[in-house]
Amino acid sequence: MHTDLIDHSDAFLGLRERRYDCVLIPERPHDESADDLKVEIVCDDGRIVAAGAHSKWARRRKIDLAELINEPWVLSGPISWRGTVVEEIFRARGLSRPRPMVTTDSIILRARLVTGGPYLGMFATSVLRRLIAENYAITALPVDLPGLSNVVVTLKNRTLSPVVERFLASVREVAASLNGNQGRGAARGSKSKVS
Repeated sequence: MHTDLIDHSDAFLGLRERRYDCVLIPERPHDESADDLKVEIVCDDGRIVAAGAHSKWARRRKIDLAELINEPWVLSGPISWRGTVVEEIFRARGLSRPRPMVTTDSIILRARLVTGGPYLGMFATSVLRRLIAENYAITALPVDLPGLSNVVVTLKNRTLSPVVERFLASVREVAASLNGNQGRGAARGSKSKVS
C-alpha cells in the first residue's frame, strides 16, 4: 500500500488514470462528483477555530469570523484539501481567506504554534479533541462554522483489491469511532464545543 498527500486538483484525475484506488477528502460540493465517481460519506466532522488557552480570544463568549480576519493565522497550504476548505468557509461569509503568517500541512506544527500563541488555527473537531487529549493547551473559540463530511471517493465499476477493501474497512471503523457511533449527521451544524 502507498499513500500520497496530493494537490486537490489532481485527485480525481489520478483516480481516472488509475494512479489511485481511492481518495479520502472533505466532501466537495462541486462538479467533481461526476457520473463515474462513487462518493461515500464516512463521517461528519465540524471545523473549529482554535487559539492557545491563554489567548485574548479564549475568554470570549461569541466571536464572529470577520473579527478574526486580521489576526495572525497558521493554516494549511492553499492547494491542500484543508486549505481549500478554509477558503470556502471564509468565502461563504463574504470574506477572503486570511493571509496566514505560517503555512504548513503539519497538524502538529500548527497545534504547537497555536498553543504557544499568538496564532489562530482551524482544525477538524476530531483533530482538536485529540490534541486536547494529548495536553495541547488549545481551546475551541465560539465561532459558528459549518460542518463537513469526510468522504471516500472511488471509481464506479472498478473492482478494488482486497488490500484496498481492508484499508477502507479500517477507515470506516475509525470514522465510526470519530462519530461516537452516533451515525451520520452527528456533527452537521455543530457549534464550537469540543468534549
